[in-house]
Order: sequence, then C-alpha cells, then structure tokens
Amino acid sequence: MNKQKVTDTNFLEKLDSKITPYQKIILYFGIVSTFAFGLLFFNVTISDSGDDAGYIIGAKNFLEGTSLSTWHGSFYPIFLSFFVWIFGTNVIILKFISLLLIVAHFILFYYTFKNLRIKLPVFFSLIIISLSYFILSYASYTYSEPLFMFLVILFLFCFFRFYDNYEANKLKGVFWVYLTICSILIFLVSITRNVGTGLIIAVVLFLVVDKKYTTAGLISLFFSCFYLLFGLYKKVIWNISSADMSGQLKSMSLKNFYNPNEGTENLSGFIQRFWDNSNYYFSVHLSKMFGFKPIDNFEINPIVTIGFFILFLLSIIVLFKNHKKLLFVGIYLAVIIGATFVSLQAHWKQGRLIMVHFPLIIIFLGTGLTQLFKLKILRRLQFIPILLFISIIILVSSQAIGKIDAKKFYSFLSGNKYGEFTPDWHNYLKMSEWAGKNLPAGSNVICRKPTISEIYGVDRVNFKGIFRIVYNVPDSVKAIYDKFGATHVIMGNLRSNPAKANKQTISTIRRSLSLYLQKYPASFKLIHRIGDTEPAFLFEIIKRKKVGQKDYMETIDAYLAIFPNNFNNFRKKGLFLTRNRKFKEAIPYYSYIINKKKEIPEDYISRGNCYFKLKDYNSALKDFLRATKKKNDYAIAWLNVAVCYYHLNRYSEAKDAAQKAIKLPGGQGASRILRAIK
Repeated sequence: MNKQKVTDTNFLEKLDSKITPYQKIILYFGIVSTFAFGLLFFNVTISDSGDDAGYIIGAKNFLEGTSLSTWHGSFYPIFLSFFVWIFGTNVIILKFISLLLIVAHFILFYYTFKNLRIKLPVFFSLIIISLSYFILSYASYTYSEPLFMFLVILFLFCFFRFYDNYEANKLKGVFWVYLTICSILIFLVSITRNVGTGLIIAVVLFLVVDKKYTTAGLISLFFSCFYLLFGLYKKVIWNISSADMSGQLKSMSLKNFYNPNEGTENLSGFIQRFWDNSNYYFSVHLSKMFGFKPIDNFEINPIVTIGFFILFLLSIIVLFKNHKKLLFVGIYLAVIIGATFVSLQAHWKQGRLIMVHFPLIIIFLGTGLTQLFKLKILRRLQFIPILLFISIIILVSSQAIGKIDAKKFYSFLSGNKYGEFTPDWHNYLKMSEWAGKNLPAGSNVICRKPTISEIYGVDRVNFKGIFRIVYNVPDSVKAIYDKFGATHVIMGNLRSNPAKANKQTISTIRRSLSLYLQKYPASFKLIHRIGDTEPAFLFEIIKRKKVGQKDYMETIDAYLAIFPNNFNNFRKKGLFLTRNRKFKEAIPYYSYIINKKKEIPEDYISRGNCYFKLKDYNSALKDFLRATKKKNDYAIAWLNVAVCYYHLNRYSEAKDAAQKAIKLPGGQGASRILRAIK
C-alpha cells in the first residue's frame, strides 16, 4: 500500500525524469517545426488592415528623418529601419525578419525555462509554440508582435538569471550590469507596444512581494531615466511632447473609438469593458489557440471565461511559495492582459492582442495545473493533465496542418506580391502601383489605405489617407483635400465584408468625392480604371472656371465612376456620344440602363437610333417596338417603326405603323412613308 501511495504521489515527477534526457530533441524538433510551419504559413501580401504597411512606412520615415511613429509604439519601426536601410521596402525580406524573430523567441523560451524543476509543462509549451498556427501565422507579418514576444522572453531570460544569482551578486558589479540590461529591456518592451509599460509594474510588484524593496526602487529609477531620456529625444529631435501623446489616452477612454460623439467611459463602463474583453478573448481567441474551438467559431461562452479565471487564480496560489519564476509570469500576465482589457474598446476583438502572451499563458497554466494535481486530494487523478496536454497537442497540430494553404505557399515561392488578394484589393493595389509609376513626381494622391498604397506604389508620389468624414459638407471635404495639396484621388471598391462581394464597400472616398461635387461639379477627370468587377479608379483634380464640350465628357466619365447607380449619367453619356456620331460607343450606355430595368421609352428610341445609323435595322426595329409597348401613343416610336419596316422591305407593316403614327400628335412625318410606299 505504501509503495502504491508513493507511486501515485510521484507519477508526474517520474514522468519528468523520464523525459528530461530528451530535452535537446524537443529543442531541435521545435526549431525545425517553427521554421517549417512558418514558411508554410508565409503570406507574401500586406494585410488589408494596413497596420503592417504602417510599420514599414514608419521605418522608412524614421530612416529619412521625416517622422517618428508613436501611436502603436516607436521601437518596432526603429528596429525595422535598419533592415529597410539595407534591403529597402522589400516586403518579403522584411516579413522574413519576423520569422527569424519567432524562431529566436522559441530558442530563448527553451533556455529561459529549461531549468525549472517541473519539466512536463515546459516541454508541452515548447511543442505547442512550435505548432501553433496562431503564433506562426504572425511569422510573416510586419507587425510588432514577433519583436515584442522576443523582447519579453529576452527580458525573462536575463531577469531570471539576475534573480537566481541575486544574493551572491547583490550590489556587486555584475548586479548593476544585470540591473541595467533588465531596465533597458523593460524600456524597449514599453516602447514596442504601449501596453508593454505594464512590464515595469509587474516587475516592481513582484520584487515588493518578494521583499526586495531596494531592487524594486532601483529598477524603477533606471527605467524612469531611460523613459525620460527617450522623451527628451522625442522632444528635441522630433518635436513630440507629452501633450501630443495624450491623444492616445483620450482615445482609450472613448466608448466608441470611431464615434467620439458617444462620449467617454465612466468606472462602471471600464468594468463592463474588462468583462466584455475577457469574455471574448478567453472564450473565443484563447479557446481557439488551445484547439478547443474551430477557427471559424466566434461563439462567446461565459462559463469558459470563468473557467480560465478560476484556473489562473488557483495557479497563482499553488505557485506562490515554491515557484517564484512562474509566480512572476502570472503577475506579468495579470497586469498586462488586465491593462489590455481595460484600455481597449471591446469592438477591436483582435486575436493578436492576446496571442503575444499565449506562450507564457501555456507554461503558466500548464505548470499551475500540474501542481494542482500534486495536491493530496488529486494525486490519484494525475493522468488528467497528461491526457489534457496530449489532447491539446493533437488539436493544435491538426489545426496547423489544416491551415496549410498550397496556393499561399506557391505565392511565396514565386514571389507574387499580390498573393491571394480578392479582386477588390488586387485592383486597388494595381492602381496604387500604376499611380506611382505614371503620375508626375511629387503628386499627392488621396486614398483610403495610404500606407498599403505606398508599399505597392513607387517612391515618386505621396499617398494621403482619408479615414472618416466628420462634417458632411462640401467645403469641409475640400479643406481636407487642400490641406494635403491633393492632385489625384484613388477610389477603390474595397469590400466591407472581405469574404463577400455583395456591393457593400468602404465608402469613405466615394462619399468625399460626392460631397466635393455637390458644390464643385466639374472638378474631377477620370484618367485610369483597373478591373471589370470591383474596379479601382484614378481621378485627377482639376480646377475649371468654364466647362467646354471636352470637359463635359470628362466630367460625365467621372460621374459614371463615382455614381454608378445614377442612371441619368449613363443617359447623358449616351446622348453625348450620339450627338458626336459615335453611335457604336453610345449603345452600351443605353444598354446598361435597359439591362438594369431603369429605362424609359426614350432610351429605346435613343439606342434604336444608334442601331439605325449603323444600318442594323432589325435591332433598331426591336427597340422602337419596345418603345411603343412602353408608351403606345408615342408618335416618334411608331414613325421610326415604319421607317425600319420600310428599309427592311416589309411595306405592309410599314404602312400600318405609319397610319398609327399619323393619327398621333407629332406623327405627321409618317405621310412621307405612306407616299413612298404608294
């Protein structure tokens, strides 16, 4: 009985001792898996959100000395600028840097935690990290996540060594070296992602709990000095003051980031925001990352959220005394995830906000769960965490294999910079490239996604973004255009729902153009179109005092693109071409209206006249007859029917149509047909 009791008690420890000799194999397997899946998930295209393009442009601007990024964090564009300096804005090479950062993160994760007494959760975490689609898909984005994860694990690597040798090295030379390195890394984390400032709070809180008050004070002082020096650098070199940064705090306090008119949150609002974010990120995103939920399932389950909270609190309790390093990880996660959930509006719902913490969540909850089942009451159930770990590995690996996209991988190998973009984006990006190559150098082009346009365009023109229109009046829009010195406008048909081409598009640019035209109706000339479906258009802004015949035609072309549902514009274009004897070119404009079932009898007459001038009497006759069906007492229609029958040598029918026409007001001309027949 005693022997059985010892076996039950030490089952997890024995398993730890059995797998310890294989830790190098786990390391090598993980490196290969991380790199291989990173390549298989590699996406050569820029994301349609534009954030990754924004980082590249931020790096380019920093390199050129024109601006320093502050909104999402400053360090990633600074870091990226080194590679932009070497390789230019080569998207694939810059994305490859992210893959190398993810691989480096994996290696550092191994060396940071390999000496923990409990091996099983470490190995479990390493396998999950090397297989996770949610982590490895970011290995080919120029987002700040890979650098952030690398810096955090580099900090933990240094901080744990500092902590392990704390008593032996206290206040000696190596102590100050480690203290400085850790302070620099905390500072870099804080300026890579704004929420990274929570790291200094976690470090101080942990050191205070561990009664290392002097060190807590010193590391706070060092961090503050670095932060103040950086603030001075921004002020002196870039003229960025703390007042300029206050906009971020104001934005965080808004109920709706996109509609400031809804006001700011109060205390109960922030509490509700914390719960809403927790509920979504834990029960949706984190559940998917563990493989518990399909990737396309967005159902919220509060029970799952509460379950994660309970497991987290129990893990803190069981790790509090004897596992200080994991305790720090828990404090860090609580502070930084809590800050994220409080500061960001619930409508963001971006999985990457919690993905950056997923590796630490795995090892923290995995270790906590393992320790829970070492408690006397649960010792006989120690097989449960083992089965759970194995199940998660199977689920995550299946998830990763299922997300391998052969087309995307082929795009990577072929260097296709447009990848698997949908037609709306393909046309928009090709238009950006065309504008960069063909417009005069120095042109200022208004568009919806300026950073993405700048990546795909050429470095000869400037892309300026309009993201929302506050005042729906023409002069407000004109003031924005004038502020940018706008010379051209790109209007795409970017889908509101990327998965569906349902004619619901992001309408910001189209709305700005329509408002502008309300007061300045002849201001745009259509100079290029790309795409038959979901097309992109490029307009030139022209300040006209008088509108001549040629100008009128150009204005109508612009109106056709901007107002595709205003059928009167198609009618005007058809009539203009008809008057200029361009009958063949006019027919499609009348046909468009007719096919959309927005026609009037005159449209059939207009198209019929074009066919008649082209001597296609049968087609002309059909249209004139349709006009008579629309309007039976239409004298001109009956007269034209008679003329067509006459040209087709169908004299009896021509006579009948002419007699109908002559009885109607305006049909006297039919007498000539009757005389000709006699």
